[in-house]
Amino acid sequence: MSLSRLIILCLGFAVFAAACTGGDDSTGSEAPETTAAESTTTVVETTTTEATTTTEATTTVAPQSTFVAPALEWAPCGAAECTSIDVPVDWADPAGDTISLAFNRVPAGDPDARIGVLLVNPGGPGGSGIEFADLFAFGVFPQALTDAFDIIGFDPRGVGDSGPGFACGARGEQLELLEGVDEFYDTDEEIALGQAAVELCAESMGDAAFRVGTDDVARDMDAIRIALGEDQISYLGFSYGSTVGTWFATLFPDSVRAMVVDGADNPQDPNSTTEERIDASLEQARGFNEILGRALSACDSSCPIWNDGDPEAYYLSAIPKLDLVGDAVGNPDAGAFGIASNLYAEAQWPLLYEGLFQLVENDDPSLLADASLFQYDPGDPRDARFTTHQVCVDGALLRGDVDLDTVLSEQQAFDDAAREQVPLLADIDGLPGICPFYFDDVAPFEGRLDGGGVPVLVIGNPSDPATPFAESEELALETLSNGYLLVADHASHTVYPSNECVVDAVHRVLIDDETPGQQISTCGREDLSVFDEIRQICEIVAADVISPDNLDPACDEFVVEVSGALTEAEAATALTSDEGPEVDTVVDILFSVIGRYS
Repeated sequence: MSLSRLIILCLGFAVFAAACTGGDDSTGSEAPETTAAESTTTVVETTTTEATTTTEATTTVAPQSTFVAPALEWAPCGAAECTSIDVPVDWADPAGDTISLAFNRVPAGDPDARIGVLLVNPGGPGGSGIEFADLFAFGVFPQALTDAFDIIGFDPRGVGDSGPGFACGARGEQLELLEGVDEFYDTDEEIALGQAAVELCAESMGDAAFRVGTDDVARDMDAIRIALGEDQISYLGFSYGSTVGTWFATLFPDSVRAMVVDGADNPQDPNSTTEERIDASLEQARGFNEILGRALSACDSSCPIWNDGDPEAYYLSAIPKLDLVGDAVGNPDAGAFGIASNLYAEAQWPLLYEGLFQLVENDDPSLLADASLFQYDPGDPRDARFTTHQVCVDGALLRGDVDLDTVLSEQQAFDDAAREQVPLLADIDGLPGICPFYFDDVAPFEGRLDGGGVPVLVIGNPSDPATPFAESEELALETLSNGYLLVADHASHTVYPSNECVVDAVHRVLIDDETPGQQISTCGREDLSVFDEIRQICEIVAADVISPDNLDPACDEFVVEVSGALTEAEAATALTSDEGPEVDTVVDILFSVIGRYS
């Protein structure tokens, strides 16, 4: 379970506890670290083809939308209020079929200080903005932000409560087809299997199957703005949410009041040559390879895979056994995901070490299998992944002049480059990529994603594995026409609101509506230990039921008891597992402490 998921679990208990104890409604101001829950794109998606970046401004700005939304009907949902609107499946055909688009609202905490609305996106692709806003607007986002804005979360099309319902055939059907491909698509039969795997999506979702790309998501966002009756919106996006924000600003620059993106990817890389396409495809994998190398280097003599000072050799000895992880989960990609999921935050490295140790010494894949499940539909890991589907749609949108035959002819060159550039990852087996087979179904995007001149603050993290710092740097300084880079080294995927310097910079943009004074600025690193993260659970959950004067001593006591009951590796497991004795221990101790202090 990620930190945010553990908080959700605890909040479920906290509501009951507040009802029973008559605790106050105050909300803690401390904010926990944004975690891997906000981004699930991993090394197996790195074959996506992206578009040519030109030196001339060729931005396609969408005309002001003529969308007319009905009066919104809000209903309570969770701690927020929810509604929905119908939007066209195809924005080029506004009179055609529609899908429902769901979103929620957490009203500004201080109506007198209210600035407007802040749309938030947690990333993914596939993250629910409704769940994100419902959780993060209470105790996670700083009060200064939640006082100033109505926080608006939305489920992008294909996600959560928004249509179309995502499916690519029956459960396991797409996986079964792709298991018939032996490494490369180099026979007519294997190419036919790749095409059939994509056709399953069209058979399941109809015309909407290939209308779930970020271009359509950006247009949906402007429909939300219109439905809310706002002339402009502010925007805060994490991970893939940076692509959403960039696309929205490019199409609707006049609709943006202020924008910040964190853990940012550059969605539009050069791809006019084989070398450029390979470089773009491997960029994310290089980030994971680098962070994996750091994790292995950080393994000292107390680490279970120390291996007389050569933990890298121990890791390499585990790769042939990753098939056991795939067998345990029922998906050949699970081994890769089990490794990658433990790299999103340094606090999870002890879990990676222990998972590798158990795999090598005991043929036990359970820890890595549990970590891999973070990347799948919780219903069945054999099912097609929305993340893969949406990444492939965007890859087809941004492919430029590249065709299927060209991409397939470069498979061996890509494999050779991977072995040279990402040696720690190159030998991990998994399913073959299917993005090139989307080309026939998706029309290329005409234009350049330059943000339309909107000032955009881009937070780049040199220790980020999922969206490498080079990507954030390229987005801010090369792709965006008015980008500003804030460099903040941090021990997990995204930074805000875990670094006070970053919080100040973000609030100057979003709240004060100030353009950064210089194009590149830096914030110092502020590290959190795994027990610091555990404490933040207490600060968020207990704030509802413990008086402000007792909150600090109660949470101090909570940390002392957790650190006495769990090792650092076990505490990391509690933060990254869906269930288990470690999670039970944290929850039991937390509510024991709440009971004593409330």
